[in-house]
Amino acid sequence: MSQYANRVYEALESRNYKQALKLCEKNEKTPLFAALKCLSLQRLQRRAEADAACDALLAKRVCADEASLAPLTNALDALGRHGDATDAWAAAFAREPSEELGSRVARGQAREGKWADARATCASLFKTSKKPDFLCRVAALALVEASGDEASLALRLADRMLEKALDAKGGAANAAAKDVELLVRIRRTRGDAAGALACVRETLAALPEAPGGDVRRPLRRDLRLDEASLLREAGDDAAAQKAYVRRADHGSQRGAAAARVG
Repeated sequence: MSQYANRVYEALESRNYKQALKLCEKNEKTPLFAALKCLSLQRLQRRAEADAACDALLAKRVCADEASLAPLTNALDALGRHGDATDAWAAAFAREPSEELGSRVARGQAREGKWADARATCASLFKTSKKPDFLCRVAALALVEASGDEASLALRLADRMLEKALDAKGGAANAAAKDVELLVRIRRTRGDAAGALACVRETLAALPEAPGGDVRRPLRRDLRLDEASLLREAGDDAAAQKAYVRRADHGSQRGAAAARVG
């Protein structure tokens, strides 16, 4: 970032908005300073001028990177123009797709409640990056969109996408806790208690005794509790009781082992 741009940011941070505006007006043909001018006008509470400056900059479609998009969309958000802010990120993403730009677009679409658009953006990011976390986002967005609708196409899609993501991550043995929890919740919402129970049991069977790594893994005691809860929902109280006992026994064994080490 240039020293001149630093001067503008320093003026904004010190709330010297008039000075920031003067600096921007000397270089407003540059997208970065045009965007910073929008933000300076908004901070000065000159609403009409800020709106006009944003409209002019949006029409030119010259903001193509985070450096210029961030101040422009900060101004738009502060003006309550959230849709225009998302559209600005989307236009840049369409010109030059990247994970960073796409993620900003998806977040904006989700904030506006445009769940199908956000899912489509995340699916597009998965196709280009092959990162299964984007499939997990598709599933999470579908759950928010269709929560409570057992027959929802979005929830069926979420189930398939999350299964695909788990497979890509190496199956239940390498599953993150949040992914297992999400799949169980999706299946419960769909009314598929048997599928949720199968997910819990598959994870239990594959879970190492001492999962390592930086990813938060499912805890055996939590899975046992989910197993018992699902069995009770299915009306199998005897099996549920056994699952509760297995959970208690596992906790006792760990406590005894810790005591021996101590």
